[in-house]
Amino acid sequence: MWRDELTELLQDAVRLDLQDEDNLSIRENITNRIHEIGILLFTKAQSELDHGDQNYVLISYQLGENMREVYGKPDPEHWRGILGYRLSKLAAIEKADDVPSEILEAWNFVKEALPKDLPIAKTV
Repeated sequence: MWRDELTELLQDAVRLDLQDEDNLSIRENITNRIHEIGILLFTKAQSELDHGDQNYVLISYQLGENMREVYGKPDPEHWRGILGYRLSKLAAIEKADDVPSEILEAWNFVKEALPKDLPIAKTV
């Protein structure tokens, strides 16, 4: 019953006169809520998949799109933090005993080319 009522409300929202600012606001709120629900569903689906699953990449992409719709484009500091986190994980090879020398050389080459003020600079 609730689903039928929600479906009817959404159908009515599609037919709203968007020249009326109140109607536009209502439609934007509904759209944002749909994106928020999508975030919840995609996060759950993503958590249940293995990283090797071909759907993992697709779900991750759509999750990112929904998050940008709701929360906006991340600022540069957000990306720097993500990059720093990933690079700190890569830096762990420096402490491993069984890493081939080619891999260490490649990591050192990449590390030297990185900007010095990334979070990785503080962990390496």
